[in-house]
Amino acid sequence: MDNKKDIKKHDWGYELIWNSSKTHGGKLLVFEKPGNTNFVFYQSIDKSFFVNTGEFIFSWIDTESGNIYQQKLEEGGVFNVLSLTPFSITCSSNKGSLSECNSGDLDEKEYIVIRKEILQ
Repeated sequence: MDNKKDIKKHDWGYELIWNSSKTHGGKLLVFEKPGNTNFVFYQSIDKSFFVNTGEFIFSWIDTESGNIYQQKLEEGGVFNVLSLTPFSITCSSNKGSLSECNSGDLDEKEYIVIRKEILQ
C-alpha cells in the first residue's frame, strides 16, 4: 500500500495529511487563526470538506459565467468541489478545522494556483 503521511505548514496553520494514495486521500486542515487558502483548481481530483470546528466561507468560480459564489458553513457543514472548479477556503472564526477527503494522489503538479489571496 502506497500511503504517505505528512504535515504542511501554512501562514494560517497546517495540513495533516493522513492518507495520500493513488485512489483516495485524507487530510485535516487546522486553521490556528483566521486566514484563507490560495484560489486553486485541481485537474482531476474531486474533494469533499467537513467542518469539524469553526466557521468557514467556501468561495468558488463558475467557469461558464465567471461569477464568484460563496457559501458560509459552520460545524457539521459539508462542501463538495469537483475537479476543474477554482475554489478557496476562508476561516472566518478565530480558529477552525476541516476534514478533507479526495479522489486521488495530491501530486504537486496536480493543482494550479489561480490567485494567492481570496477574490472579493
